[in-house]
Amino acid sequence: MSDALQIVPAGAGSGKTYRIKTDLAGLVRDGKVRPDRIMAVTFTEAAAGELRERIRGALLADGLVTEALAIERAYVSTIHGLGLRILTEHAFGAHRSPEPRHLSDSERDLLIREELAHCEALDPIKADLPRYGYKAAGWAGTTTEDGFRAGVFRAIDLLRGLGDGGTDPALAEQAERALRQQYGPVRDDPAPLRARLQAAAEKMLDAFPEGGIPYGTNASAAKDFRKQLFALREARDGRELERDWKLWETLRKLRLKAQGAQIPEQFTDLSGEVIAAADGILEHPGPLEDACTHLRALIRGAQAIMSGYAARKRDAGVIDFADMIVDAERLLRMQPEMCRAVIADIDCLVIDEFQDTNPVQFALLWRIAQAAPRTLLVGDTKQSIMGFQGADPRLTDALVARFPDHVDPLDRNWRSDPRVMAFVNAVSARLFPESYVALTPQRAETGQTALEILRMPHGPAARGGKSKPHQNIAARVKAILDDGTTVIDRHSPIDAPHPRAVNPGDIAILCRTHAQAARYADSLQSLGVPVRINRTGWMHSAPITAARNALALAADPSDTHAALCLLTLGPTAMPLQDAMTTLAEARLLDAPALAPVRGLAQAAACAPLTVVVAQVIAAAGLRDWADRLPDAAQMRADLLRLEAEAQAFE
Repeated sequence: MSDALQIVPAGAGSGKTYRIKTDLAGLVRDGKVRPDRIMAVTFTEAAAGELRERIRGALLADGLVTEALAIERAYVSTIHGLGLRILTEHAFGAHRSPEPRHLSDSERDLLIREELAHCEALDPIKADLPRYGYKAAGWAGTTTEDGFRAGVFRAIDLLRGLGDGGTDPALAEQAERALRQQYGPVRDDPAPLRARLQAAAEKMLDAFPEGGIPYGTNASAAKDFRKQLFALREARDGRELERDWKLWETLRKLRLKAQGAQIPEQFTDLSGEVIAAADGILEHPGPLEDACTHLRALIRGAQAIMSGYAARKRDAGVIDFADMIVDAERLLRMQPEMCRAVIADIDCLVIDEFQDTNPVQFALLWRIAQAAPRTLLVGDTKQSIMGFQGADPRLTDALVARFPDHVDPLDRNWRSDPRVMAFVNAVSARLFPESYVALTPQRAETGQTALEILRMPHGPAARGGKSKPHQNIAARVKAILDDGTTVIDRHSPIDAPHPRAVNPGDIAILCRTHAQAARYADSLQSLGVPVRINRTGWMHSAPITAARNALALAADPSDTHAALCLLTLGPTAMPLQDAMTTLAEARLLDAPALAPVRGLAQAAACAPLTVVVAQVIAAAGLRDWADRLPDAAQMRADLLRLEAEAQAFE
């Protein structure tokens, strides 16, 4: 391994971007690296753009104008962009199209669903979906089948993250062996376990046939005790004890108390016997066998679907995002001359957020990294957030362990108040006792409150009050903005900080669900605090619905459906009955309100998309209409986002 390899663990605020740009600027200044021969890989387009600008700025600060201009020719991209570049530049050597069409997400999902519909390997699961943990979610409007399909899609994504290893026919057996080893010993005969639980449940019901607990007005306790009573009856009957493992789990966690209720001692004793018997599930062979059946079917089913899906893509000459990585990694692995050709074009490789690689991404990047003249790997396993996409920070940990002499962690924090860092260091040292590198704060104390905890009551008293947590927090945010609280942002010099008043853009609220985030946004907006939030249903807001139909009408002036929607849902707000009458009488397209939009047909056929969108919005009068709608600021923002999306697409 070359001495030019550097692995830089970089905690939050430790100056990783500064380290990257200064290292690269120094190498360019010393003539060791040509700016146009830098390859930098990030995980988002925004990060790629920012990194390019930072490097350019550092070179300009050193007076290296020519080199700064040459940075524009450096290859700074996302990892998917890198994979696509490799496949495109070496297409003929790989016997591929130099311009493969990229499947949209909806096209990908459709092809996979078609393969899933007739996948026989999944039949063992399909026969009894609830047994394998799939269930409907009424609150989300999803069925049991929806949950099953989502599970299959996740399995496919994880297997594709393994590259060619995900298609190994032996993978299912290997996974099953690993599962059995981790699960632990089970009994050969589960009959005594089942009999013991049945007997304990029957004894409990003999003493308390209707539950027997005076839980009074405690609704939560009442619900739990009713659920337990049903579970006890199921266990006594015994019919579900060989397949319903959730029933065993329910009986392992019997509720033994309720606020304000008098619990008989006999009830507690008999409940303890049921709980002890239900603990037999830990030794019951049934859950393990079901888990193995599930795992085998899921892996083999996902592999079969992947095979059929790959054949469909080959026939159509298309690729998806995963192919950009998987195919590029295979090309460099199977054809070393292609790998040498890639290495020949670079003087230095920089990889940011290295901890968020999945196995095939790691394989692709490491194949280049270990052969590049210079390599800088930057990341922090404690900030790995892409586990849902198969990212495995253990890969980075293994690399650090293998090359300890090449590791140079950043150990200072340039962002936070020292009191914040004292808290972070104390917590992190307990969370990561073997690997945490404490960060020494470099900024002075701000003089403002560094950490604040809002304690809000829970339970019936809180629910009966006039305010809720999101309203309380919104009020606190409003007070912070109104009270003249100051902050020192990251652009302020360390040695001469310039406090400034906090603004809404400095404040972030993190929530566990989109629904919670929407409630916080609504509460803040009701107090006059501007917010930025990705709301679900953006494409279905009133201005965007009208704009989409106006665009369709401009593209095809004879589109009566688009005309009908624009007239009834847009600024004109024509009653549906009137619009249907004019449609039946073939007069709909003659409506005066449609003339400005239909008049754009010729321009729509040849003008750039951004121009057409702007003209259609103006011709339909959508901006003035948005100003008259409830939440006018959000409605105008939706139209601006549509124009921004059009520009990005173009």
